[in-house]
Amino acid sequence: MTRAKTGTSDGQAVMQRLYGVPVEGVRCSSPLRSRLMTWAWRLRGRCTGAPAFGRWWFAPEGSKANARARRLCASCPVRQLCLASALLHGEEFGIWGGLGPRERLPLVRRLRDGARLDDLLEDWSAGAA
Repeated sequence: MTRAKTGTSDGQAVMQRLYGVPVEGVRCSSPLRSRLMTWAWRLRGRCTGAPAFGRWWFAPEGSKANARARRLCASCPVRQLCLASALLHGEEFGIWGGLGPRERLPLVRRLRDGARLDDLLEDWSAGAA
């Protein structure tokens, strides 16, 4: 799946993708899907109101800005929901739930192979994904 980045800044590009359509075929429970479609969890994220929002999360891999984003994500109370949202919506760019695009690939493959998003998140939280 390919999506163009939209907007004139990274922040606008992020906001545009928040309204994304879930990827077809991703299996997840109704409660999780409903929760991911709300704004409430996003407002609790460590990235909310962070300086240089967007720029850090979409900085080149290995850069200082990328490392800053990952440090904030590591202690984020909604890290799991952020990752779930990225997987559900097929996010191709940026750090989501503390993982970059390459790090999300194995999870995306498991979803394509029929894994339920809920189960995948449980495994990831336990360190088994």
